[in-house]
Amino acid sequence: QLKEALTNDTILVSIMFVNNEVGTVEPMYDIEDIVSESNALFHVDAVQAIGHLDVNFEDFKMDTLSLTAHKFGGPKGVGVLLVRDKTPIEYSQLGGEQETKRRAGTENLAQIVGLTKALELAHKNRDDNNLHLMQLKELFLVSLQERAIPFEVNGSMIDTTGHILNLYFPFIDVETMLTLLDLANIYVSSGSACTAGSTTPSHVLAAMYEDEERAKHSVRFSFNELTTDQEIKYIVAEIHKIYHKFKEE
Repeated sequence: QLKEALTNDTILVSIMFVNNEVGTVEPMYDIEDIVSESNALFHVDAVQAIGHLDVNFEDFKMDTLSLTAHKFGGPKGVGVLLVRDKTPIEYSQLGGEQETKRRAGTENLAQIVGLTKALELAHKNRDDNNLHLMQLKELFLVSLQERAIPFEVNGSMIDTTGHILNLYFPFIDVETMLTLLDLANIYVSSGSACTAGSTTPSHVLAAMYEDEERAKHSVRFSFNELTTDQEIKYIVAEIHKIYHKFKEE
């Protein structure tokens, strides 16, 4: 599809390294080979990949890469854009010499230091955290199966990370599920955090599946290294209650 979409007029290709709604890891090496044969610049959104995958800017043919601190334990409101040398890019703010003249204004040093420390810890603890997250995901799915709760996984179970899990529950619409889980102090979403408060079905799921109703019955769960086995079991127990309530109806 990417090959077919590219034309001589394409100036930029921007791809998520890890999809923020279903956790799928995109085949970045294949993608960069396709883009490198075109005239387009290549930007990678690595927001959901940092702390979960080994992402080395120098190992890829990408021109720019973006990340944000709060996705790996840093402060909200600070991020990084890596730009390869000689990449033509417009200055976002003019007026000073900061950021090699790319963005004028005094930097938020406290947030930058927080981002740096969080990035160091995410890299240091990545393998242990990934193992923990994969075990949580497996516990979640096995526990749902043991309670005979009908569900299907949206996305890949192979090319995926451990911190995002998107599930299709055919027995209940997503708005009702979110409300009932919220009452149980379980905070999940029907899509990305960017669409919080919206009842519009996920455009990601709508693009992935021909069944238009699937997106209206799917819930996105996300975990981090602080999530415990007990919390996973509690979530499954609450979903089990919801399932039996609606199954009887």
